[in-house]
Amino acid sequence: IMLSRLSRRAFFRSISTTKFHRKDLRSITRVPLCTPLEGEFAVKSKDVAYVPFDTKLTELKSKIRVASEPFYGEYCTIGVAIESGSRFEAGYPLGTSHIVEKLAFGATSRHSSRDEIYAVLQENGGLIDCQSTRDTFIYAASCHISGLDAVMEILANAIWRAKNTPEE
Repeated sequence: IMLSRLSRRAFFRSISTTKFHRKDLRSITRVPLCTPLEGEFAVKSKDVAYVPFDTKLTELKSKIRVASEPFYGEYCTIGVAIESGSRFEAGYPLGTSHIVEKLAFGATSRHSSRDEIYAVLQENGGLIDCQSTRDTFIYAASCHISGLDAVMEILANAIWRAKNTPEE
């Protein structure tokens, strides 16, 4: 047993790096992240001027807060952030938020199925998404600006008029 231990120790010593090499590696890893790299690893980029966001915050009479920005181009994105999530599941079965997230954009009082919703989205070059965190549910959609009204209706119905059918 003693012989096998000694041979194992000798083997690991032979394949390990030298003390000098280890010391050299330690000095390399202590370079602060704010220090630019030199040589072949130097960053080759151009300076870009910072352009601040032009976000306008508005509060409606109904206490809904709206953040809006001007859009540039032919597509726009709209989203709704709701203060809810797994943190608020106390008193409900665990995973309720996950189920709600997966059932988002299903049948509504206006659209009888996901297929109907996807047809409207396809017509308007749109896509939809629902994500949840511990604190927030986010329903979002992007589409061509000509289809904003139709996609906004899908978003509103998914939030306010969702139907959970047996098929879903």
